[in-house]
Amino acid sequence: MLKIITLFTCFTFSFQSLFAQNLFNQKVWQIDGVKKSNYVDQGIFHFLGKPEKASKLTLTNMRYRYDAKEKYERIVIDFDAQFIPKVYGHIAKKEHKLFLDLFNTQLGKNELKFNQSALLKTANFYPITSDMLSMELIFKNDVSVDVFYLENPGRLVIDVKNL
Repeated sequence: MLKIITLFTCFTFSFQSLFAQNLFNQKVWQIDGVKKSNYVDQGIFHFLGKPEKASKLTLTNMRYRYDAKEKYERIVIDFDAQFIPKVYGHIAKKEHKLFLDLFNTQLGKNELKFNQSALLKTANFYPITSDMLSMELIFKNDVSVDVFYLENPGRLVIDVKNL
């Protein structure tokens, strides 16, 4: 009986670890206000925000434009302030997804329209609490991204290229 329990436990642990994401092996970097053209296809990024700017932000718009000459798509997320919120993000290469958590942020009242995009399949918004917004950007293919921010007004910029 002990052998069966041990075998089952080992099988269950192996089976679970087969499908779990190991975030410890991911590259982690902090985004800043300068475009660096360092495209990455997996990893974790963050921006800790500006502590003195604690008021709740509103995501007012998301827009994107494909540059055929440079072969990349720029996704811009607009906020109603001069800065961006605290951000955590994860690029999931196998799923063709980019996950974003925007702290102290709410989704604006205006409906965000999603039009045809060259690289982006869809975008989903999940208001987790009244001041926490999660986003899921799903791409059509394997992509790499360069993430940075701009201020005055606050914008989170994601440049996306096909791999």
